[in-house]
Amino acid sequence: KDKKGKVSEAISKKIGFRTSEVKNGQYLLNGKAILFKGVNRHEHDPETGHVISKEDMLRDIQIFKEYNINAVRTSHYPDDPYWYELCDEYGIYVIDEANIESHGMGYRMDRTLGNDPKWLKAHMERTRRMIERDKNHPSIVIWSLGNEAGNGWNFYNTYLLAKKLDGTRPVQYGRAGYEWNTDLYVPMYATPESVEKYAKSKRYNKPLVQCEYAHAMGNSEGGLKEYWDLYEKYDRLQGGFIWDFVDQGIKTVKNGKEIYAYGGDFGPEDVPSDNNFLNNGLVQPDRKPNPHIYEVKHIYQNVKFYANDLSKKKVDIKNWYFFRDLSNYKVDWEIIADGIVVEKGSINELNVAPQEKKTLTIPFTTQFKNGVEYFLNLKVILKNDEPLLKAGFEIGYEQFQLTEAHLGKPVETSIPVSVKTDANKIHVQGTDFSIDFDKTKGTMTSFIYKGSLLIKKGPEVNFWRAPIDNDYGARTQKKYKEWKNLGKSEKVKTEVKQISKSKVQISFERPLFGGDAIYTQTFTIDGSGAVEVTNNLKAIKGKHSHLFKFGNEMVLPETFKTITWYGQGPFESYADRQHAAKVGLYSGSIADQYFPYIRPQETGNKIGVRWAELLADNGAGIKIFGEKLLDVSALNFSRDDLDSGDEKTQKHAGELTPRKEVFVNVDGFQQGLGSINSWGAKPLDPYMLPYKSYKYSYWIIPLKK
Repeated sequence: KDKKGKVSEAISKKIGFRTSEVKNGQYLLNGKAILFKGVNRHEHDPETGHVISKEDMLRDIQIFKEYNINAVRTSHYPDDPYWYELCDEYGIYVIDEANIESHGMGYRMDRTLGNDPKWLKAHMERTRRMIERDKNHPSIVIWSLGNEAGNGWNFYNTYLLAKKLDGTRPVQYGRAGYEWNTDLYVPMYATPESVEKYAKSKRYNKPLVQCEYAHAMGNSEGGLKEYWDLYEKYDRLQGGFIWDFVDQGIKTVKNGKEIYAYGGDFGPEDVPSDNNFLNNGLVQPDRKPNPHIYEVKHIYQNVKFYANDLSKKKVDIKNWYFFRDLSNYKVDWEIIADGIVVEKGSINELNVAPQEKKTLTIPFTTQFKNGVEYFLNLKVILKNDEPLLKAGFEIGYEQFQLTEAHLGKPVETSIPVSVKTDANKIHVQGTDFSIDFDKTKGTMTSFIYKGSLLIKKGPEVNFWRAPIDNDYGARTQKKYKEWKNLGKSEKVKTEVKQISKSKVQISFERPLFGGDAIYTQTFTIDGSGAVEVTNNLKAIKGKHSHLFKFGNEMVLPETFKTITWYGQGPFESYADRQHAAKVGLYSGSIADQYFPYIRPQETGNKIGVRWAELLADNGAGIKIFGEKLLDVSALNFSRDDLDSGDEKTQKHAGELTPRKEVFVNVDGFQQGLGSINSWGAKPLDPYMLPYKSYKYSYWIIPLKK
């Protein structure tokens, strides 16, 4: 108002009301213990850096909604004020963090700035500014005193200041650990084992929420389900914030090709950097989803299904929401037989209250046939539009196996086949095919069927993968190096047998590690051209490292363009990151099976493969299936194309040129990805491959369509 009392300017502000507190060892919002299905988010744009438009902020909120993310930590500074307005409007829980970090000074009490009185004013001012500016936003449910800045006198005082300025919100600080100046225990990168130990302990009475966990660097997010099995089991465990939301690469051009630049791409070569350590996102800089975000969406989903009595068509549905029922959702169900939908329907009314579990009876009538694999797919679908989500959007799903996988063998044939050998070559001849082997190297050199070249080289043994970022962090690219080129140059013992008129068998035996182990690869070929490949690693003695994988790699000619598989998909999957990948029948171009992680690494694997077909543009092809479920990938990049070597180099996805040939991996075993952290942690024990004996078999069937 002016001096005469006339209104000269009016500013309005939307506000909201809710309670936020820690009580009886739990964090409560409006009196209910919730789960934080969160991410850490830096303000980042690949072209404008830390300047984010309102449109980009809204896009991030929409991604949160699409992928079941309900919370965000403003790592590591208060964000643009408009961000909080969006979080208020769309219901995102916010941990608002003060712009305080002095990581480089260390955490010792005699060194950290957090315990140096000379820095008290700086700590207090930054804390005060955050709270005074942001205190009217109801989406902010917890204040964070900062990040990785030690603890001590200054943080004792900022905690007391926060409580004085705002007594309505809890305060957290990771470096406070178990001390008094944090209302929640908010560790970083705690293992599932240590998280469960905390939950069982009677010593602590604070809720645990990981302020950072599940480090999403490169091909990652293995083991996320193990965390959430615990968060959903124990009352004092209330979720966490994945590190982090977006890869922080900068769009630029290098050697005429568009790339996302990262540490080491700026300034002279010897400038210290953390390489690609800023690329830890669930999405790429332009917000294109990284493959691991699908696992996050599935694990974070708020409507979940559990097997009750599948023989009686009964499943349990649980509403994991805390404040809403399921009246705006329906369940679409389908029965698939060997990947094909044979029956479907909908359950349109879901009378399930928040946190309630009920039993559904799925009214399918399909009669199961012998030798056919059946699954029940359940999808949770929006019935009406909601903010940023349209009616028909799928917010969650589950799949239940109803019958066992049918892993058959080729039909026996009486078609004749012959084999000839000389000093260097083994030649197998059938009516419609020929296969050649290099006798001294112990490898297939060609497979021709009805005039078409199907295989140029292999299948050869392979114990290696292009190291992912977590592999480099754990230094396994060096620890496992003894396996990298194993089985390529050892002296080969060859055995050739004509088992019958319609079957020949060729075996190549290699001593490994000077005889500590023996690898035998056996090809059993019948008159139709069907090839059974048996891989047997026999560990005899010695101590050797874990291995990345035990599998085969083969090279197909450039005419091969498409892959169809019956297994888990449609996106890539791995032993410890497979829960989002449903079993189904999928098809696509081989070129599309490669995902361009900003720093190239292992990619494209499909787990749980019953069979896969690879086809050339002339209709020729091969079908692969195993006596067990297989891991299969097909790329226009070799393993070495994606491998940086002993240390990371300045490789970028945009710089790579696809090869014309196709590199196919058929693996029996592969180590998981991990995600506990990217600087030392390995995948969880069930997903590791120790040095021991392994064996698996599969068939290659020639095709001409």
